[in-house]
Order: sequence, then C-alpha cells, then structure tokens
Amino acid sequence: MPTENFDLTATAWSQVGSAPCVIYTLSSYPALIYVGTSTPALSAPYDVLRSDDDDGFPVTAAGHSVWARALSGTARVSVSPIAAGGAGGGGSANPFPGADYAKTADFGTDGASPPSIAGTGVRGWLRGIFERVEAARALLAGTLTVGGSVTANLGTLGGAATAAAQETGNTSLGTLSTRTGSAADPATPDITAGGASFTLTSLFKGMVAHLLAIRTAITGLLKVDGAVASVAADRSGTITVGGTAQTLMEANAARRGYWVLNLSAGDLWISGLGNAAASQPSLKIPAGALYESPAHHTSSAKLTIFGASTGQAFSAREF
Repeated sequence: MPTENFDLTATAWSQVGSAPCVIYTLSSYPALIYVGTSTPALSAPYDVLRSDDDDGFPVTAAGHSVWARALSGTARVSVSPIAAGGAGGGGSANPFPGADYAKTADFGTDGASPPSIAGTGVRGWLRGIFERVEAARALLAGTLTVGGSVTANLGTLGGAATAAAQETGNTSLGTLSTRTGSAADPATPDITAGGASFTLTSLFKGMVAHLLAIRTAITGLLKVDGAVASVAADRSGTITVGGTAQTLMEANAARRGYWVLNLSAGDLWISGLGNAAASQPSLKIPAGALYESPAHHTSSAKLTIFGASTGQAFSAREF
C-alpha cells in the first residue's frame, strides 16, 4: 500500500490506516491518534502527534486500525505502511533503520601485556610500534656480538678508527638508549608541559593511555536508541468542583515526564508545589493548549490541577 494523505476535522474520527504503519503530520496543527479494533467515540483517550515530531507516530500492534482527527480546525496527516521485515514484519523491531549504535570496535584490541602479541586496529598498530622500539632499545643497551669477518668502510667517520672515536660512539649509543627508555618507564602524563622530559617509551605509553581513555569516555555515549522508554498512563479527567484544586497525578519517583492538554473553553492551572490556583507559581494552560514537562527536568512530586468551572475537560499522560 503506498503512502496516503488524509485531511482531518476536529468533529469526527477518520480511519487512516492499519498496523504496521507510521503517521506524520503535514500541517502546523497537532493531530489526535487513536489505535484500536473498532471506531472510537469522539471523547475516547488518544495520543497527540505534534507538528514538530519529525519521527512520526509508529503503530506496530498487529490487527489494530488507526483513526485520526484534528485537535481543532483542520489538519492533514500522511500514513506510510511499514514494509515486511520492518516493525511487525518479522525483522527489526525498529521502523527507523537509520538508528544505530556508534562502533568503537574500530579502535581494535590491546594485544598481550607485556607486549609480545600485536592487537588489532589503531591500538594494535601502536603496540606494534612500541614492540619494535623496545626491541631496538634492548639491542642498543646490551652487547652486540658479531661473528665471522666484518668489512667496514670507516672513511666516512672523518678519521681513523681510534680508541677515542670508539669512546665517542659508545657515548652516542648510550645517549640514544637513555632517550629510548625502558619498559618500566611510566606513561608521561602531559607531553606538552613546559620543560617536560620523557623517553620515547613514556611517549608511546602516554599515547596509548590517552587513546584508551578516549575510547572509555565515548563508549556508550553515541548510542542512538529509538525504543519507547516507558508506557504512558492515562491521567485524563474533568474538574470535579470548579474553583477547587484536585489531584492530577500522585507523587511518583519513577516519573519521566508528563503532558496535559486543555480540552475546555477556559484556562486550567497545574502545580507541583502544592494546590494549584489561578496565579503563580502555578502554570497556566490556556484553552486548547498543550503543556509538556521539559526534557531536562520532571518533578516527581504530587501534581494538582485547578479550573474555575466544574466539568472542564482535559487529557493527560504520565510516563
């Protein structure tokens, strides 16, 4: 089934598709979504699809149909079926295949410690460099024994092969060994510090340590997960006694967020700081307006709601 567009009114539900599918808004006004097996009443509980919800509203419940209507005035929605192999089709449970996890495996593995077996990736490559530097250091720090006949052209030394020249060569080799360092040298903490002195071994150890620290810091932070974190509980209702605050949601330490939609013709007020009233610090929700708790903070305290008139209706969800 191809993608279809539907024009909606606020006075009646329109059946727009069947699961599995994804619904998107094509207008600047919110659309109301109902998922079920039979035509809903006009006042049936529903979910709100906002105009800025780029991910759409996925419906995956097998055997269910989808109805939609405008919050007020008119609205337009687009319904796209989910192909076989997507959500509800026996394949991935995520209807958005673009969501994935960051791959940190490309950093490779450490290899053996002490280094004798190279690892893989960037870390393995650096370990291979370290092994070769350490092998050169051990060779230069020890005694080099040469068997058989050795033919050497010493003319490029600028003089005869004297004892003094040999001593100079030994001193140079000793300096090189010192600069290379040993396997016991610690990783230098800051190679940019003014006047810092460190060996090549410390330098490479520091490089590996910094790379491992970066890997640890970003592992898990780049995860992109489109799964629903919790199930929304319906907290909809009406004002029981006009001019008197009433409980909207009990205190809930596990609360992640909530929203309240004013379905009445008058203002509503909510508060998590005691009984709501038509003044600060209560939050005002004008007629037809939607309030959503901010993503960076959600109060776990008891929430109350206030309306001036008995019977003022509202929809609310807690998740």
